[in-house]
Amino acid sequence: MPLRTASALLACLLLGSATQGWGHGSTRADIRLDVEPLPVPGLTLELHQDAFAPQLALANHSGKLLEIVDADGRPFLRIGPAGVAADHAAAAFYASLTPGGSPAPAKRLSATPDWQIISSEPAFGWFDPRLEFEHMEVPHRVRHAERPTAFGQWQIGATLEGKPLVLRGHFIFEPTPPGMAVARLTPPNLPQIEVTLVPGPKPAFFLVNHGPQLVEVLDVQHRPFLRIASDSVWADVGSPAFRAASSLVWGAETGWKKIADTGSATWLEPRAAY
Repeated sequence: MPLRTASALLACLLLGSATQGWGHGSTRADIRLDVEPLPVPGLTLELHQDAFAPQLALANHSGKLLEIVDADGRPFLRIGPAGVAADHAAAAFYASLTPGGSPAPAKRLSATPDWQIISSEPAFGWFDPRLEFEHMEVPHRVRHAERPTAFGQWQIGATLEGKPLVLRGHFIFEPTPPGMAVARLTPPNLPQIEVTLVPGPKPAFFLVNHGPQLVEVLDVQHRPFLRIASDSVWADVGSPAFRAASSLVWGAETGWKKIADTGSATWLEPRAAY
């Protein structure tokens, strides 16, 4: 069945200034993050800040096992030749699943690791609380610099084949330009597909599929998290993108689930915010 993707459907022109911030609710527009390249061939680290919170995406084609550790030095993610494994007994794993963290099932938390394979690919994206900037205080001299200025550094511990490695980057203050931001949708030239932008601090999209083709909405890593047919809507309820786009609470559920018996869907779309 032919697919239409969100990249074809959602071309947005952004004007002015406003943004999404960390977690669920409050926002701030004056801080962004950057990331330093990793000095290891085969390791690629990217940072995406077009969602409700900064998301790290790491691909490991070095042939070596990389572990991400929490603030206390406990590994909670393994990314290597066999794919990705997560320690389901570590609180840090649940804190990294969604912006602001997912509730950790108390019965599963333990000092004894519970490693489980969660992906066969040597790449993974997670929301690390150590990137949080919502309540950061920007120094007076930086706030009055009138230009983008780095004022702090974030660091996340890791090991590569047991040897210490640090993921790092900077917090950068960006003065808010005058005016306000609005998103404007360029309607897709796709027969039988209707898309409407609902403006607001967290813009939303309303999509109706009247045709036989399946519409997929993709996340920032080009993975589908919504599938909209003419008679049903399916969601990858474990996807961080879907959890950020949905107003519902899904707990620890994962996998594709039917969420509607209609050919229409509405979702919050932080990529339409400045």
